[in-house]
Amino acid sequence: MNSITLNLTRDEAKLGCVKMVRPQELDNPVTIRIPPNAVDGQMYRMSLAVVDEVGLPDELFVRVKIIRRRRVADGVSIFAALILVASLLLIFSGKSGNIISRLSGIFSDIKSIAPAIEEPLRTQAPSTPSVETIESEYAGTVNELVAELIPNYPSRYFLTGMNEDCLWDFCALYEAALNFEPVVNFPRGVNSDTLISMLTALQYECPELIMLDFSTSISYNYNQSNSMVTSVNLRYQLSREDYAVKYAQCVDVITTLKNATLGMSEAEKEKVVYCFFVSNCSYDMEAEYASSAYGALVEHVAKCDGFSLAFKWVLEELGMKCICLRGDPVQGDLGHAWNMVCLDGKYYSVDVTADIQSEENKREPLYVSYNTSSDWVGRYYTVSGGLELFRAIPVCSTMSRSYHVLNGTFVYSGQDASALFSSQLDSIRANGGYLMLQFESDTDREYFISNIEQYYEQWARNNGGPACTYSYTEMYNMLYLSLD
Repeated sequence: MNSITLNLTRDEAKLGCVKMVRPQELDNPVTIRIPPNAVDGQMYRMSLAVVDEVGLPDELFVRVKIIRRRRVADGVSIFAALILVASLLLIFSGKSGNIISRLSGIFSDIKSIAPAIEEPLRTQAPSTPSVETIESEYAGTVNELVAELIPNYPSRYFLTGMNEDCLWDFCALYEAALNFEPVVNFPRGVNSDTLISMLTALQYECPELIMLDFSTSISYNYNQSNSMVTSVNLRYQLSREDYAVKYAQCVDVITTLKNATLGMSEAEKEKVVYCFFVSNCSYDMEAEYASSAYGALVEHVAKCDGFSLAFKWVLEELGMKCICLRGDPVQGDLGHAWNMVCLDGKYYSVDVTADIQSEENKREPLYVSYNTSSDWVGRYYTVSGGLELFRAIPVCSTMSRSYHVLNGTFVYSGQDASALFSSQLDSIRANGGYLMLQFESDTDREYFISNIEQYYEQWARNNGGPACTYSYTEMYNMLYLSLD
């Protein structure tokens, strides 16, 4: 008998709910509906009409387990806690403030290359249980709660670095978002710096929360006597109904990529996902869902945070670890977002957005910042956002897994690039394709570009080569050349 145990809150059991589950025999999740007034221990037989593969079950037995919640007050009796809260409400008044400014993207010349994936919807969004304040605690430990509440929790680098108090408060934020609650209360209070970091984690560690709107300031209330935040207001860019539809569309795309990468190594999966975004997406800061993983996955139009969130979401669903980082520019005023991907236990920097091009500039990926060192991105951006409060930012000190180092197209500082340039031209003339060189040094790149026509003419005279077209980027020091 194919059976599972499904944990429900009391409200879910009373009102009925929709849940997404993944039985052991199935590769893809399925949606089941629990009717109202479910009883603890009750067994339901669910038809799996969507499953038509030979040999797979066509029904699923679901046993309901109702999760009990108990009131806590950090060692203080419930009665005493209620008196304390009531006293604070009488003595102190709230005061509003603003935190979290808009993260703007960068790179403005990007457009779609390949058609979008179009498949019928198969999956609904997770149900949204009613949320209680942090005074109501899960019957188990906080680690049990977060593992049940947040998908891929063990792979989420900064969440796994939170202490128990932060995790309880973060779970309140996450559960409120699932329930589309406008206000999240913190009766015990939370430090404003910690709250900023938690909201950054909510935005950059949880790409599946596509309903949230971080494009405008988020307001909060705090206690004047101790400056502890007592509540925060969440904003939403999607209705509950729109979220269910758009979440399912995201899952469809992710499922397609998962099926396409079955049996691949981590490095192979990463490359497939990277090329999917570079080949299918365009950049637009003004797009409606520019900052959302939905924009990158489904509409194929986003900006840096949308791309990095989508990249993280897909890789996590493929069983890999990936984090999103946000940063301030070393020069200028536009921030950025990028990723770090874990390969063989070590994190490497990946900037998907930097490789996405406009429609009129279609080309293959250049891998301008693909599995590079932290300093490679750090030349242009410094990490910000407060995630380091929970766990130190990973540092990669090597370029050894960089695409261009591995492929022999990386020009080290002081290296004479003319011989490598000539050999690359010989290769693309014989085999097709295009030439790529990446320079470690800004100075070396500037010198080579200033003399590139002379280098090319010399090669063309010796080899009877045709005319060429080339371009280069100052950021990440890339040279791209194709033969006419």
